[in-house]
Amino acid sequence: MNRRDFVTRSLAACATAGFPLPAAVLGETAEPHQPEGSAQGANEAPVIDEMTPVDFRYSPITYQSTYCFPDDAAKSLVGEHGDLRYDFPTDRFAAIDRFGTIIEFALAGMHRDRARKQWLEAPGLPVVHTLLERETATFELITFATNRAGEGRVDNVLMEIRPKEKSVAAVPLIRIRSCKSYCLPEQQNGHSPVATVLLGDHGLPLLYCIPDQEQSEDIQWRLDEGGYLLNLQHCDATQAMPGRYFFRLPQQRQASVDITVSADDLLSEARAWWKRWSAFGGNVRWSLPEKHGEFLIACARNIQESRIIKDGRTVFQVGPTVYRGLWIVDGNFLLEAGRYLGYDKEVDQGLMAEWQQQLPSGQVAADAGTEDWKDTAIAMFTAVRQCELKQDWSMFRELLPNIRRALDFLIQLRDQARKGSSLNGRYGLLPAGFPDGGLAGVQSEFTNTI
Repeated sequence: MNRRDFVTRSLAACATAGFPLPAAVLGETAEPHQPEGSAQGANEAPVIDEMTPVDFRYSPITYQSTYCFPDDAAKSLVGEHGDLRYDFPTDRFAAIDRFGTIIEFALAGMHRDRARKQWLEAPGLPVVHTLLERETATFELITFATNRAGEGRVDNVLMEIRPKEKSVAAVPLIRIRSCKSYCLPEQQNGHSPVATVLLGDHGLPLLYCIPDQEQSEDIQWRLDEGGYLLNLQHCDATQAMPGRYFFRLPQQRQASVDITVSADDLLSEARAWWKRWSAFGGNVRWSLPEKHGEFLIACARNIQESRIIKDGRTVFQVGPTVYRGLWIVDGNFLLEAGRYLGYDKEVDQGLMAEWQQQLPSGQVAADAGTEDWKDTAIAMFTAVRQCELKQDWSMFRELLPNIRRALDFLIQLRDQARKGSSLNGRYGLLPAGFPDGGLAGVQSEFTNTI
């Protein structure tokens, strides 16, 4: 939007509110004034209609995708090169790339892998395909999650290697970047059994490497800069018979997983589960055309994947990493979106989870910290807004004692600031606080008061 549109719309809003405005501002002039000698619309922002394409033109250079289940405790992530990202720190405000463990899948050789493309099978089907290229071969990584009865949550990666010509000899390489200790049991340093198993802390399996058929060659396991390298048995891949390796990573500290089940069967099970899944709840159904509808489904899936069950209640987390927690400001919009999508029961639980963050002082303080004074006011706003959307004020009446305590806290906070000598206090504002929205630190500011 350019400045002329902004001013025009702002003045129109003032007119709606009852302020008298000059007639010319209210639309009697047919065309906006163009500077003399300028081309029509040369300095105007492009008009964006309702059918603007939804695509990846503004996607970041580096990114990651979720493929876990709704409300899943294991927030599994796959990077743009098909790498698996784990052990994000639980302390607040960690850097976005601060993963404790990263597992990369590659082919051994002198050259680096080049990422060709990555895609989902469908917006509501988070089976992630990553296509990588070498000089003589391409290989595809198919990443998906399973949660079979009796086995539990497991991350799965199927690698398929195809030659660019008739055939190629390829050696899969697994690179583990981690400060944790992992080991390859001694009996596997010689000839490999059907599956190669890497062990982590307490002797629990980190990774099962399952070739398409039993092979008898030596495998190589060694320390590498920042972690470990594992070279598996080589394969002779052809167009008709691509080299296939299957990797299974337990996510619930299981002592073992099934290594006899086929990757294709597990993939079919995962697809069947997600095809039964619905982006909407209750009697709510949305229908938008083409890419807009796909975008809606993908966003609904992301919201469900980021949620978590805590103390028996659904908590709407903002994301799986940096904002994996309860954030009152962001939570307001997530709860409103959840209500539109039909997640009535879950949203009610999410609202009550926010008010569980109320301190004895009456302040509502979540992961943004105790100097983010606006959290207390927004928690009140969210309670009112959710009751409006639900057309049921019983939750408001239930929360009324909490809301009164919250109001008392803000009044006392303001009065204390007025009695002090701070810049905010001299203006009758709330004391210096955390502005949020990318502005760090506690400072004299206006956002919390407004």
